[in-house]
Amino acid sequence: MSYRNRFLPLCLVLTLAACQRTEKTDIPASTEQSTFPALNKANLAGYENYSMLTIAEDWKVMTWSSRMDKQKSAGQKGDALTTVSILKKDKAVWREVSELQFSDSYNPRLHLHTEFSYAGKPLFIVAMQQGAAVEQMNVYGMVQGEYKLLQTLLGAAFEWNYDAASNQKQLIAIAHDNSEKPALYQWNGQQFMLLDIKEVAVKDNGYKID
Repeated sequence: MSYRNRFLPLCLVLTLAACQRTEKTDIPASTEQSTFPALNKANLAGYENYSMLTIAEDWKVMTWSSRMDKQKSAGQKGDALTTVSILKKDKAVWREVSELQFSDSYNPRLHLHTEFSYAGKPLFIVAMQQGAAVEQMNVYGMVQGEYKLLQTLLGAAFEWNYDAASNQKQLIAIAHDNSEKPALYQWNGQQFMLLDIKEVAVKDNGYKID
């Protein structure tokens, strides 16, 4: 393989990995543009993972984890930090409309849930590890034309279950204490509501996503 053929795929991989907030400027819409910054070794340092989700061709959600700088001078990894960036396509230009950062969190995963909707638009969820033994589920929905954080749920772990009686997908939050029963949530059109405490059978039925 020639040097050129090896170099081009590497550039594409690095372009996806280096997304950060940048100053928004007006760019001619003749070709699709983005807010992705130029690549350099400094802004690649500390990135641990990256994922992107496209919704209805005009929304992108990007999330990644990195390490804060406060301990790097001592030769140690800094505290974990997860960033969630939401971009909207405007006349072929991708513009960041919001960015949230979550301290002491890592391993973010994006999931689109078309079976749940808020104001007629599908939900997406950002799952991440929060600290040593907590999983955090951030639920996003369309509010006044923009995706906003609707709800945050915490648990030792989360699993999905299908309830045949209600013909609905349900969210199960596993308790930290093995002696406690899992918590069961069901979408009501506005948020995931905690159902009455009852026995929850967690089965491998193909709905688990984590």
